[in-house]
Amino acid sequence: MEFLSPAVEQLLEADWLWEKQDNPEFSSQAGAYDMTWSATQALQDVSPAGYQRRAQHSQEMIEQIDMLLRTHTLSKEETLYVNMLRLSHVELIQAIEKCPFYLIPVNTMYNGGLCYSFLESIEWMRFEVDSDFEVLLTRLQAFPNQVNQYIEAMREGMRRGFTASKPIVADMEGILQKHIDGETFGELEDPLSKLKERAHLAHLLPQFEEGIRNAKAAFTRALEFFKTEYTPTLRDVPGCVSLPNGAEIYAMCLKFHTGTDLTADQVHEIGLREVAKIESRYNNDVLVPLGFGPDDFVKFVEKVRSDPAFYVDTDDKLLNVYVSECQKIREIMPLYFAEQPRSPMDIVKSKGGPCAYYLAGTDDGKRPGRFYVNVTNLTGKPTYERVALSLHEGIPGHHHQLSLAMENATIPKVFRYIEDRRYEIGPCRRPLFTSYAEGWALYCEYLGEEMGMYQTPYDLFGRLSMDMMRAVRLVVDTGLHSKGWSIEQAVDYMMQKTGMHRHEVTKEIVRYATWPGQACAYKIGQLELLRMRKKAEDSLGAKFDLKKFHSVVLMSGALPMNILEDLVDAYIAQNA
Repeated sequence: MEFLSPAVEQLLEADWLWEKQDNPEFSSQAGAYDMTWSATQALQDVSPAGYQRRAQHSQEMIEQIDMLLRTHTLSKEETLYVNMLRLSHVELIQAIEKCPFYLIPVNTMYNGGLCYSFLESIEWMRFEVDSDFEVLLTRLQAFPNQVNQYIEAMREGMRRGFTASKPIVADMEGILQKHIDGETFGELEDPLSKLKERAHLAHLLPQFEEGIRNAKAAFTRALEFFKTEYTPTLRDVPGCVSLPNGAEIYAMCLKFHTGTDLTADQVHEIGLREVAKIESRYNNDVLVPLGFGPDDFVKFVEKVRSDPAFYVDTDDKLLNVYVSECQKIREIMPLYFAEQPRSPMDIVKSKGGPCAYYLAGTDDGKRPGRFYVNVTNLTGKPTYERVALSLHEGIPGHHHQLSLAMENATIPKVFRYIEDRRYEIGPCRRPLFTSYAEGWALYCEYLGEEMGMYQTPYDLFGRLSMDMMRAVRLVVDTGLHSKGWSIEQAVDYMMQKTGMHRHEVTKEIVRYATWPGQACAYKIGQLELLRMRKKAEDSLGAKFDLKKFHSVVLMSGALPMNILEDLVDAYIAQNA
């Protein structure tokens, strides 16, 4: 990177190399296919000792950064990234000490927490060369030890009074039993079928079979531990309020995810205001134009949810709905954005997880960005959500933002790639910049109105219903973690305001209980971006250029919101 001095570049590169070696699963996500690992390094060390080593590395990095700041004069760009790196290490040390969610690695999100990290790394691997299969085998062989590390972490959590709550592990025994029965290892079918095509690697197959048996035995140990030791220590109250120093812990989670110093009470009040604002738009822009009264929200929701016109009957038809929508958006993108990413985006089927989600590609183009559409339960996938979801997950949302950052060689690698996984450990990890990433995607749902993408009141209802869900999150997340709400209280409030089915809402609420503060980042981030944009519009008047504003927001990669505002202020000053 030509704009960095050798001393700064060496510091940033050394930290990036340390992170890749410490976190092999993330290395695969980021596209570091050239790395190999020994059996003891194939998966991240998730034991308490592993987190103490990360804290020690962070302390060493802080000392090196402070020395650099004393002995070198840095450019503006260098100062930005060096200060970001220092802050990330300071906050990681604080979180490992005071907010140790790594001691609660068990939950019912995405196959139960314990194995998801290993399984998702399979999808990130290419399986094009022999070494890919050897790395996968090494990881499979290392997995039982990682399960032991998880158990060790939970025992430490028991000792410190830092354990899971009953609602977030309600299905845990059944999930672990499915792993033991072998359902989990269906993820290995595709790479194993490719392995069988390579006769010269046939000697690896018995080792894979043994590895799967050992992994199942590890799950058996985990199930026995969960039943006999862990279950009696579970908390009844789901939120942070029932943890030692719960208020301080939740404040750290909110700051980590929202990138602001907003208190739980302030976030709660913002949520209530946003809910009221969206309810007004429901009435004025959807219900009344369609002939419903202002108090007919429930009746309207029942009508559209049962109308077959808003559903398709095959997987391929649902996928094509999103392919078509993204093509419409792509055609008008140059009107709103000066930069377009090179990275392709595939729209593919998913059989699990949320209704839609995105997985970033790699900067070599060998793995495209993937916009996943959940094709299970087609009667629960209304097509009026297609526009908002396409804008959020695809373009100009996650795919556009993440691809531009990944392709931008002026961003140091330690910030160019964001580890999009392990939400359950909260702040005990490198920055997610959640409010930036999710706030941007939610801003793009808003931008869709200016782009003319919501062509009917039903399309607009799809956008507002998603916006309402994000506003409600501010209320229920703070309710759970700061005000002592029960799961039932949170479910009732969310059902009342969104019209979602109880089953869907319950899954959402359990997610918020599992990942404190994460769900607040969407709406807070969107509101921060809209506030910054309005400041630029008010300051510049006719000189305001929306495409230039978007470039300012996007072309430095994911950032803390206060640093992003500094860039926006600089844009205003340069163009006033």
